[in-house]
This record gives sequence, C-alpha cells and structure tokens, in this order.
Amino acid sequence: MFTIIAMILVIIGSINWFAVGLFDFNIVNWIFTSEAYLGAQIVYGLVGLAGLWLLIYLIVNKFSPSRINAPDAMKKKSNKHDNENYDVVIDHAHDELSK
Repeated sequence: MFTIIAMILVIIGSINWFAVGLFDFNIVNWIFTSEAYLGAQIVYGLVGLAGLWLLIYLIVNKFSPSRINAPDAMKKKSNKHDNENYDVVIDHAHDELSK
C-alpha cells in the first residue's frame, strides 16, 4: 500500500515538473499560495521521500519484473523451458548437419 501511495506522489511530482518545464507554471506553488508556503514544503518533502522509497524498493527487488509485480508479458520465461526449446533446436540442427 505504501508503494502505491509513493507512486501516486511521484506521478504528482512529475506532472508538476512537466508543467514547470513546458509552461513555466508551478502547480504546487499555485495551490499553496505564499501564505501557505509550509504546505508546499510538505508536498515537496513527501514527493522526495516517495521518490527515495521507490528507488530503494527497486534496488531491493533488483529491478526484477517478477519481484515488482509487473504484468506477465514483462516477465521472462523460466530458463528450464527456454533451455528445453534450445536443446530441441540444437538436436535438430545437429541431425541436419550429420546427414
């Protein structure tokens, strides 16, 4: 659950940086006026902590799609099945060469 919240915060931060880079408009500073500067600092701090959390999360999980619950399409097939397929291809090629 904490990782999902961190992802949402990082997405919010990236949208803010997109707006700053493209339109020179800071959404967080716009929401938190100069009177509520502490609110903007809290948001920036939470986004920064979320980014650090996700970096640590990826390092701990060794960037493995199977460990970070990636879709099945991103997961690599097990080596056992891959090796069996290659063995069949190699055996077939060997038979063709020996003829």
